[in-house]
Amino acid sequence: MSPFPFPEHLRQRLPAPLRDGNHYVDVLVAGTWHGILVVNAAGLCIGVSVRRRIEESPLSFAADQIEDVRRASALNRLLAALPMDLWDGAVLTIVVLSPMALLMSFLISPLFATFSVAACGASIFLMYLAPGFPLIRLPVAVLGLGQILSGIVLLVRSLS
Repeated sequence: MSPFPFPEHLRQRLPAPLRDGNHYVDVLVAGTWHGILVVNAAGLCIGVSVRRRIEESPLSFAADQIEDVRRASALNRLLAALPMDLWDGAVLTIVVLSPMALLMSFLISPLFATFSVAACGASIFLMYLAPGFPLIRLPVAVLGLGQILSGIVLLVRSLS
């Protein structure tokens, strides 16, 4: 995507610019909201906001298909502020955070195992939704399943 002029009839509806002088907006296309597009002070759409930066990315729609504009939603702003995508977050959870929770459940309190069970289950689900490295996906998912079973064993053992 190269910078393109934002539709003139929608420029008046742009929200106030942020500190960097750019407008961060969600756009309505064919009845669906898409975000976050970044429009500069000159009225050019210069990219999308993702992973704490502005990147040029191909859009699935043309500029003349934009029906409406609104301030970027809180969820979109939160997701754009994350320094990683879903794949990275899921793998990080299974490889680093969940083993730490299991260790803390063994040493401190078995309640930490509930985090491991829930986080690994959610991470495996998200890992299969997001694009990523297919050769790593299955081993990481198996590791996550092993941690789920370990967490369940620790929880059941604490009840008896």
